[in-house]
Amino acid sequence: MRNSLQLSKYRAEMNDIKKKMDEMASQVAAQGGKLTDSQNTEWQAFILRGDELKRAIQMEEDRLDWEANLEALPSEEAEAIENATRPNAVKKSPELFGSLGEQIQAAATAIKGGAVDPRLLEINAAITGVGTGILEDGSYLIQTSFANEIWKLSVDAGDLSSRCTKLPLGAGFKSIEIPVLRDQNRTDGARFGGVSVYRTAEAGTVDPTKIKFNLWSVTPSAMMGLCYFTHEMLRDAPLVEKMTKDAVAEEFGVTLDEEIYTGNGGGGTCMGFMNSGSLITVSAEANQAAASLVPKNIAKMYNRLWGKWRANAVWFYNQDLEPELHLMTLPVGTAGIPVFLPPAGLPAAPNGMLYGKPMYPIENCPTLGTAGDLIFADMSQYVVVEKEGMRIDRSDHVRFLNDEVAIRFKLENGGQPKYDNTITPKKGNNTYSAFVVLATRS
Repeated sequence: MRNSLQLSKYRAEMNDIKKKMDEMASQVAAQGGKLTDSQNTEWQAFILRGDELKRAIQMEEDRLDWEANLEALPSEEAEAIENATRPNAVKKSPELFGSLGEQIQAAATAIKGGAVDPRLLEINAAITGVGTGILEDGSYLIQTSFANEIWKLSVDAGDLSSRCTKLPLGAGFKSIEIPVLRDQNRTDGARFGGVSVYRTAEAGTVDPTKIKFNLWSVTPSAMMGLCYFTHEMLRDAPLVEKMTKDAVAEEFGVTLDEEIYTGNGGGGTCMGFMNSGSLITVSAEANQAAASLVPKNIAKMYNRLWGKWRANAVWFYNQDLEPELHLMTLPVGTAGIPVFLPPAGLPAAPNGMLYGKPMYPIENCPTLGTAGDLIFADMSQYVVVEKEGMRIDRSDHVRFLNDEVAIRFKLENGGQPKYDNTITPKKGNNTYSAFVVLATRS
């Protein structure tokens, strides 16, 4: 049995929560099935903490599985795979500037043809490792500590990107390539790319089997943001820093979220899960009214998300769905019970719960009745790759009449789902995925 000290702690807390939930269930039964407000709040807190622990347990089990798989391979193969999955760390620059605003001021002066602050050249050299000088495109890399903060703000600003798996790509690397075990077909003889196990009495002689790998790769491309600063603003370093963090980081996050959702992989964009071969689309029910939502939609969507990923899965939806969600019930006799659980004042679940999983309204989902207006997904199965760091460079769009300097922020990144196809289980009639959406109802 897979085990570690941390895993034991997680499981112990899960058992403790189960005992408390059992005790509360007995109390509610003694009360005739009526929950008090405090009991309801406490119950939802149990559910949320349980979900967190399930995700933590799954991550720890995945880590232990990975280590076990490496140990089972010949040492040369294990070392090659481990090296491939851990590309050289992004090189850090020296801490030369006291603030982001100070560095932007220095870069703006250099970009306009003024004196080049030697600290800019030293940072370029430290990150790229190719000697002191201006980069090929005439740009300057932002000091690592500042660039990492902007990137973190950008990713954290996104409802989707903030939940994705992040991988850094070291300086000098153009892409990331990772050999992964083929394990999308779970039927006998196909698991892990074709590994078979026999009882000797069944087979007599055993056919040789070989582990097969797929090559998962992402090539980051440039994402650029243009920001105009007046000469007056550039003299105020704290203001420049605040504008960069508030506006530039937010816009990078919004753009990245949209690509993660619906990018087609063309023109250097991320491959969005809506266009991925791993997407599962659940059809509308027969005779279902246009622009509606019914309990069977929810039940079928929940069913099609691969069981091992449910612990980390959440719902994303367009806010136009909320009236349908609040009024949706499962018939029980002549009455019904709600499918959607409203927040009930619980701070940890401000948007409510559906099938015990948190819900988040996002801008990316289209309006009610359109494919993708409701998503059930484990975003940790989507990988975002970032190369080197953020750059500041010149732009041809300098607005002299407005007394403004155009500064372009450039970041190389890319992303795509971990899987390019759906999961076929050992037994059963359905396929499964980490990304499930509801089809158009019209």
